Amino acid sequence: MSGTGSFGYGGYQDEVRYEDARARAEAERAEQEKWARWEAEDEEREAKRAERRAEKKAEDKAKKEKSRAKRWVKYDERWAALEASSSSSPTAADPLSYDDVPWPPKMKELLEREAGGSDASDRDRKLAYHRCVKRWHPDKFLAKFRDRIRAGGDYDRVVERVEAVAKAITIAYSASAA
Repeated sequence: MSGTGSFGYGGYQDEVRYEDARARAEAERAEQEKWARWEAEDEEREAKRAERRAEKKAEDKAKKEKSRAKRWVKYDERWAALEASSSSSPTAADPLSYDDVPWPPKMKELLEREAGGSDASDRDRKLAYHRCVKRWHPDKFLAKFRDRIRAGGDYDRVVERVEAVAKAITIAYSASAA
């Protein structure tokens, strides 16, 4: 009887020579090693991909933070310029349009930023709230810029956005006090 035994290759009913069984076992072991090497290479490749993704994510986050910081610096510079222009010539001759108002880059972050960060004390947060309200409360804002905005023609849009900023500040302060 040749071929396969009742239990497959090398079954007890086959007349398999020792060298053949040994060669077959060696080939199977070599095949298993090859598969294990491939799996190890795949795992290593995936680990490198995950590392590159993590590096890219950290790099993107750093770029985003840098961009956000630049927007806040630009916001501060535009406010300083607006304050300087309103104190030197607060006339309707210098119209103020919607796009001329230095809107905060992120209304939700305005109070936290003014307070000095998320770990600011309650006192710092309260003082920051008062500074923000002095600038963004609709009545105070309009008392300072009403004539210039009307000349620019965007009065309703500006008032609506100022009210939204003031509301965001109040909500942020209420949430931080709770």
